[in-house]
Amino acid sequence: MNGSNELKIYYATLELIRTGLARAAKHLVEIAGQKIELKIDESLIEDVGVDQLQQFQKYFALSEQFNGDLDGTAVILLPESVVKVLLSDPCCYFSSESSGNKEFKKDALLELGNIIINACLGETMTRLNCCLVTELPVFYHGENNDVFEFVNLPNEPAKIFQIQFILDDISLDSYIIFLFEKTSVSKFERLVIREAE
Repeated sequence: MNGSNELKIYYATLELIRTGLARAAKHLVEIAGQKIELKIDESLIEDVGVDQLQQFQKYFALSEQFNGDLDGTAVILLPESVVKVLLSDPCCYFSSESSGNKEFKKDALLELGNIIINACLGETMTRLNCCLVTELPVFYHGENNDVFEFVNLPNEPAKIFQIQFILDDISLDSYIIFLFEKTSVSKFERLVIREAE
């Protein structure tokens, strides 16, 4: 693949995620009643590798498989330090006096991750004119390498982007990952290039 097509694929994929995050943020504002932003900082646009994910020792992960015209898995990775802020900030919709409760924490993060993943996948289906069927999300919490093994990183072709939650003046870094089965990689790239032209 030539460099021109690689750039087209990268920026078109980025735009899919950016628009999906905007949809997710709008939904979160509606249910939370507070200003929440989800974005990818233009000044920080770069490919994020698995090595960069090692900077956080523990993660909460939400994984959702999809199949149809494209086969793969969408993953939200939330560093444990970010989750502590999200669940302890009294202004945050996902916080609670019972935030130390494991079931509450799991339910809150499942809701949050599900909204983001579904918005991004929905945008992908709309923009690329493809049909995807999703399975029920799976939740995991553990050391970084255990989480990477759980989501099958780096064994599958992955597109990893750093995203930011912005609550009032707080900016929290997390990651969204799309892992494609090898047979779907080239098809996704063809669809993205077609959309970009």
